[in-house]
Amino acid sequence: MTIWRLHHAKLRMQLRCHARGLRGVAGLRRLMGDFIRAVHPDLSPEFPEEARRINQRSLAELNAFIDILEKDGPRPFEDGPESAHDLPFFRAFRTRLGRVVPQKVEPLQVTLPSLPAAAQEAEKEFAAAYLIRGAQVALESSSSTFSDRPDVPKLFTQKGAGRAAFDKLWWQQTQEELLRDALHGPDDAEVRLHVAKRVFACKYASQLMRRYQRITNNQRRKLRIAQLDEVVEAKIREKFHSVEPSEEVEPSEENEKKDPLRVLQGGFHPDLVFMAPGLSESQRREAIRRVCGMNLAEADFWLLENLWKAMRTGPPPVPLVIAEDYKAHGSGFIQIPWDFTVSSLCDLLEEHLETTREALQRRRQRCLAASGGAATVSHGFLVGKTTGKGPQKSYNML
Repeated sequence: MTIWRLHHAKLRMQLRCHARGLRGVAGLRRLMGDFIRAVHPDLSPEFPEEARRINQRSLAELNAFIDILEKDGPRPFEDGPESAHDLPFFRAFRTRLGRVVPQKVEPLQVTLPSLPAAAQEAEKEFAAAYLIRGAQVALESSSSTFSDRPDVPKLFTQKGAGRAAFDKLWWQQTQEELLRDALHGPDDAEVRLHVAKRVFACKYASQLMRRYQRITNNQRRKLRIAQLDEVVEAKIREKFHSVEPSEEVEPSEENEKKDPLRVLQGGFHPDLVFMAPGLSESQRREAIRRVCGMNLAEADFWLLENLWKAMRTGPPPVPLVIAEDYKAHGSGFIQIPWDFTVSSLCDLLEEHLETTREALQRRRQRCLAASGGAATVSHGFLVGKTTGKGPQKSYNML
């Protein structure tokens, strides 16, 4: 876990350093130039029509997101957050030696990172660096249909279609058990205590065994050896009694840890929950507890899970911003206070969920229309627009 944290901190530092060069007009588009040229529909007239259409729409959405990142100053709170989602693209298929195969394309995708409400300049720079890194990884991925890695057989091989359901259930239960162990397994102090007990037991048992082997009376020696485990256990209890962890658990803590999978699966998707600026650390913690449905009765918990499911299903998913009061914004997001109740949230969604989802769709369509339908690149790259009527030679090289 420590190695993972160090690697994550190093990655964040690299992304932040990389993002420092993004300030200025069209800085992000300049760094995205290789990716844009690879998928731009005007530069790929030999692509199939369906691939060009998908590239055109995804590139327009990418253009709108870049416009958001390149605006100076913090993002207005009324514009709402941007939830993370994947954009599908197609690029020319290349062999292992780099030769382009005509009339053949391969899919790739780029993830648009999430932006919180009222995103500051540092958050936009980090999102820009994340976007650049994702585009680079997508372009560097191999196009070859043949792998250079050994073919490792699966642990479970299914010879018939009837085995698929069993394998799916088996792996699902395995993942749940791993998650339980990771969340509520023994902590470091408990692990060190068990190791100390085991080392002491081995040493003490060896000492007693050497002592018992020197007993000349056979019957007495056998009796002592038979009682060796009991003597060692008694000595361990006597020595480590003062450092034994307390087995008394508070009722509230026991309820919170009763079913970790229920808490995680019932909680709202992390990419769709945003905290408004100005909330204290204690308010953020309490908001997360309530979003996850901790300390709720069974009926209230299932109601909360159904509310989250209604918000994140039925495209597009509606973002949630935790602030100070209940409000459905016309820009397409739901705002609730940090100490919200399930009944008040239910009333708000029953009245405004569908209208908020429609407002979010209209806002995205306006962003796509404002972006001009395709990528616009300046400072050494192409400038132009595309239509759905085939390749248009309307770009100019600057």
